[in-house]
Amino acid sequence: PRTMDIDTIIFNDQIMDEDVWKRVFVALPVLDVYPNFVDPISKTSLREIAKELENSAETEVVQTLPGFFPG
Repeated sequence: PRTMDIDTIIFNDQIMDEDVWKRVFVALPVLDVYPNFVDPISKTSLREIAKELENSAETEVVQTLPGFFPG
């Protein structure tokens, strides 16, 4: 069996670590489950943050092939 690592990113509408929004691999999945989230400190929507990350020259978004992950 594999070990699963789960990080708490948002709890009670509070962000646990502001640096998480610097990572596209965190922001995009959170956007999937919490599409209307707005950062309470910067007042920026997660959708805007994700768009900025996707457009960043430092970010490469990789799409998986259909059927790559079972289930």
